[in-house]
Amino acid sequence: MKFDVRADAAFREKRRKMGENLHCNSIACDYRAVIAGGHSDDRAMQGDLAGSWGWIADRGFHLMQTDFVLESRLFLEETGRRMKKPC
Repeated sequence: MKFDVRADAAFREKRRKMGENLHCNSIACDYRAVIAGGHSDDRAMQGDLAGSWGWIADRGFHLMQTDFVLESRLFLEETGRRMKKPC
């Protein structure tokens, strides 16, 4: 399972202070190299929306790449996790 060091809280905060937008990819492109620490679209589609898109939003990522735009947007809005201001 692959998890990028850039998802570390200190790294994210440093980048935010520099005015950078943070991106997370939730698309499972290759099952041999799982990205986003397993917090993928597949996990959401198996019923764990909070453990997938919620996890990404809770860590303050500004952009989330997903194959399920409508579903993720509705979930993030319903749970109050969708960012209201533009990047």
